[in-house]
Amino acid sequence: SGLTCIVKEHAPHPRRGRASPAPARAALCEARNALLLVRSGLRVPRVLAVGSADAGSWVALEEIVHSGSLEEQLAREPAAVRARLDELAQLLARLHRAGFHHRDFYLCHLLEEERTGELVLIDLERVGVLGARGR
Repeated sequence: SGLTCIVKEHAPHPRRGRASPAPARAALCEARNALLLVRSGLRVPRVLAVGSADAGSWVALEEIVHSGSLEEQLAREPAAVRARLDELAQLLARLHRAGFHHRDFYLCHLLEEERTGELVLIDLERVGVLGARGR
């Protein structure tokens, strides 16, 4: 059984949000943020490689075998997601206590890892450091 990964490409797009890093830097930002969050004890996909070419960039991340995002689960089993609200609040509190904010914290960016049932935070290129006022 080998390691499987996903490759996430960040290409130039005219509708990119203001808070998003430039496509040439987005993958590097995502990789750096993943490493910082892992160091803070948060479960995120492991970074395997990162690169850039032309005006875009890419990052290879460990594939998280999952049973869907919390958004997908909410559509199927609303009570199951409601039962995890405390766990979700604790995850967000850990993120903030570690000094970070996600800037894109939606249920679709939380995967339930199939093997452990643990929540895994994804889509990390917009993660930022909380300032003194944010804490």
